[in-house]
Amino acid sequence: MILVLPGFSIKNKEEAEAIASALSAKGEKVYVHNWRHWIENIEWNPQEELRLIRLNITEPFSIVAKSIGTYIAAGMLLQNVPDKLILMGIPIND
Repeated sequence: MILVLPGFSIKNKEEAEAIASALSAKGEKVYVHNWRHWIENIEWNPQEELRLIRLNITEPFSIVAKSIGTYIAAGMLLQNVPDKLILMGIPIND
């Protein structure tokens, strides 16, 4: 399974879905995490996002992460080690 963790802004949703579509077309099982603040009018809570993502990991996985998604991916490494890890645009000022 490939976990796609997009950037913080809703503008990143389309890009994440395009990545997922391309990977799915190659036969990969893909899960795109939609940040809760995209769906609900709530403040972003990285610990809650991490908890929700871990609920979806039930098999070996890889991660494709962008921007704030790289932050969440780093937090996952303490308990969940992916087979492969691709990080794009690390948010050093966030």
